[in-house]
Amino acid sequence: MRNIASNPRITICLCIAVAVGAVYGQLVKSDFINFDDPEYVVSNPHVSEGMTSDGLRWAFTESHSSNWHPLTWLSHMLDCTLFGLDAGRHHAVNVMFHVLNALLLFLLLDRMTNRLLPSMVVAAIFAVHPLNVEPVAWIAHRKDMLGAFFWLVTTFLYVRYAESPSPRRYIMVVLAFAAGLLCKPMLVTLPFTLLLLDFWPLARGRAACDSSPQPPRFSVRPFGALLLEKAPLLAMSVALCAVTLFVQRDGGAVIGFANLELVDRASNAAVSYVRYMGKMVWPSGLSVLYPHPNLSGGTAWTSWQSWGAVVLLLGITVLVVRFRARGYLFTGWFWFVGTLLPVIGLIQVGSQAMADRYVYLPMIGLLLAAVWGLNDMQLITRSFPKLAATLAVAGLWAFIMVSWAQAAHWRDSITLYTHSLRVAPGPPALYYNLALAQEEADAPRDAVANYREALRVHPHYVEAMTNLARLLATMGRVEEAQAQLERAIRIDPDHASAYIHLGNLMVGRQQIDEAEKLYREALRLLPGHIGATINLGNALHMLGRVEEARAQLEIALERAPNNPLVHNSIGNCFMVLADPKEAARHYRAAMRVAPNYFSAVNNLGIALKSLGQWQEAAEVFERALVLQPDYVNAERNLAFVRQKVESGDSAVENPN
Repeated sequence: MRNIASNPRITICLCIAVAVGAVYGQLVKSDFINFDDPEYVVSNPHVSEGMTSDGLRWAFTESHSSNWHPLTWLSHMLDCTLFGLDAGRHHAVNVMFHVLNALLLFLLLDRMTNRLLPSMVVAAIFAVHPLNVEPVAWIAHRKDMLGAFFWLVTTFLYVRYAESPSPRRYIMVVLAFAAGLLCKPMLVTLPFTLLLLDFWPLARGRAACDSSPQPPRFSVRPFGALLLEKAPLLAMSVALCAVTLFVQRDGGAVIGFANLELVDRASNAAVSYVRYMGKMVWPSGLSVLYPHPNLSGGTAWTSWQSWGAVVLLLGITVLVVRFRARGYLFTGWFWFVGTLLPVIGLIQVGSQAMADRYVYLPMIGLLLAAVWGLNDMQLITRSFPKLAATLAVAGLWAFIMVSWAQAAHWRDSITLYTHSLRVAPGPPALYYNLALAQEEADAPRDAVANYREALRVHPHYVEAMTNLARLLATMGRVEEAQAQLERAIRIDPDHASAYIHLGNLMVGRQQIDEAEKLYREALRLLPGHIGATINLGNALHMLGRVEEARAQLEIALERAPNNPLVHNSIGNCFMVLADPKEAARHYRAAMRVAPNYFSAVNNLGIALKSLGQWQEAAEVFERALVLQPDYVNAERNLAFVRQKVESGDSAVENPN
């Protein structure tokens, strides 16, 4: 115990873990948010059902949400197996990985440099910096946590390899890197950072070693040999880049050059580099989505902003190359610039200008340059050690306070989006997601206002039009709803959801023929869509084409054998076809999946009554009245079957 207590590294690790816990412990009371979390976990049956053989196959063979990262999917599946959909525990796993990443970073830097104090400071800032709140607090961004974990593990194994090269140690590096690539594509830049570490602090270049009076700690090779050493890793990176670009283009996430010109991309990239640096020093105005200046909700950068950013970046680069003898400046700066390159927007994925989560790993480079630079200044001047320590403690405390406040905004969707729109107004996707959250919270008027705000910012936002129409219809404003849906179809004739919702409106207006046409159009655009298939079957039933309706619903049943709506609708068809026994079988199937599905319960009672099973029918109608106590038809049916049970009087009039 005495050795543990006297070991400064253990003490530092414990302090870092406690600091992270103090900032992020509140997340155990936070919920999922409706931005990416449904697609990644909550509404993704492959994940939410936990570890299954089908889920394992899907994770490795299919792309989803414009990504292919099978180990990330397996991590979410394991969470669901262990915790179900308990959001607090999913958050806790993210926090655990962040603690591990901070500790790995500290131990890695200490091992590479033998400089305990600056290694501690870099890891401590990384652990509590407000820019890292987003990837830690966002359950869907487990990929950032896992990717960083394997990045640091790979680098740690590489340092061991550099200390004493061997094929076994190199294979360990390759395997760890492969695991990282299966978590997050951003790891493609890792071989580049290993080359930077070869320059500093590992000093593996022959020229650097020749100029040093000390024997090298790490194996020394010419630059060509060091580059060749990374060839397998570089080949893996190139392969994953190709896979990722294909998947993201196939998923529609990549914005083409016709919609966003190269000059606009380059302008935003330059300004974003500077904004990232600014937010690292002064992390204010943090948002879950920063609107791209040249897309809906954004304001274009002025010429002086763009060229000013370019001049600043070039100036820093020239200075870093000029003073490359201080290797931490060279490695730190080019680590920051290089690792951000895949997500800086030259290939634009999504509508954001930048994102806090993108800088999770790149910030390590700037921290290296800044902390080692300040540390060297202190060693040179020997005049302000106490002042430096005071400033470091004050800065860390400030970061902890800001991070704690920022993490509190991730309590739920409404809190997060309200804050984000206050500090970075404009993104139509945030107004849209806020409206969805307000609908779920039973605040329809607020939701309508935010759908309209999304459309004000982005007039052709078809999803917002469709959802606004659906909500207006539930509020009885059918004319407005129909106008919105017809406008959505004019803007995007291939938007199947608009046809489905417009078909639902036509059913409400008893225009069943028109509804049938709309549902069929939706199915032409999205063959096999369960909702459209069910609705078409029900419409055909209303038109008296019961056999056609049943055939359509059987198609839906093949694709969704456990869907209670399908079973209930097929049961209704069999009742019309005078087959209450088969109808009862489907109603029971619906109730097995959804025991409180009132329509299936009540319909089962009617089927049992038709079969003369009076006692069971009475029990089912009693259950229906528990679910809807004021449903008059169920009361009448219950009275009827009770009289049958009690007296057996067949002369009692059947209320149906």
